[in-house]
Amino acid sequence: MGDAFLEEMEQLLCTQEEEIIRNLISENESYESLINDIVPKDNADQASGDIDSKVLDVVVRRELQKLNQVRNAIARIKSNHYGICIRCGNKISQDRLRAIPYATVCMDCKTAMEKNSAAK
Repeated sequence: MGDAFLEEMEQLLCTQEEEIIRNLISENESYESLINDIVPKDNADQASGDIDSKVLDVVVRRELQKLNQVRNAIARIKSNHYGICIRCGNKISQDRLRAIPYATVCMDCKTAMEKNSAAK
């Protein structure tokens, strides 16, 4: 892969990293607000608060997972392993990397993995 493409992907990944961190900070503020609003409530209010809390937990977990993927992709760029499928060792297409900059598998391996999952 060319240096220009790698620089483009690194910039994109860094931008995504910053965006995820901003989202996590925002979600943390929402979570704190939810916690601070807890006062003795009726059962319906408590149930609604519990649901809100669980939804925030799921969102935060997903954001943390994506942040980890983005940071790993940045590390792969720096270690010259970016764009190489971790399953077969072939190159991941630039189109796939532009669509999913933190992709770790090529389309062939991704398709095979999905077929395996569907068969189970």
